[in-house]
Amino acid sequence: MACWVGVLVAGWFFLRDWFAPDACMDFGGAFDYERWRCSHDPDEHLAHVDVPLYKLLSFQLWLGVLAIAVVAQVALRVPRHGA
Repeated sequence: MACWVGVLVAGWFFLRDWFAPDACMDFGGAFDYERWRCSHDPDEHLAHVDVPLYKLLSFQLWLGVLAIAVVAQVALRVPRHGA
């Protein structure tokens, strides 16, 4: 159960990172894709850059926690012979 809570927490951080550019621009900011931060400087004009999903550290973390949760779930369900 704790593994699945970890999956939810890691998923929350991933979604927050994934939607950060849109949220920044919705509030009138410019998003810096190299530093992955929002800027509200009116003189700063930043170009849009497509960032692949797998390059986000939060996605890699979520995928790792998901894999651990699946392995733990399967390991706990395997019947033990001779026990």
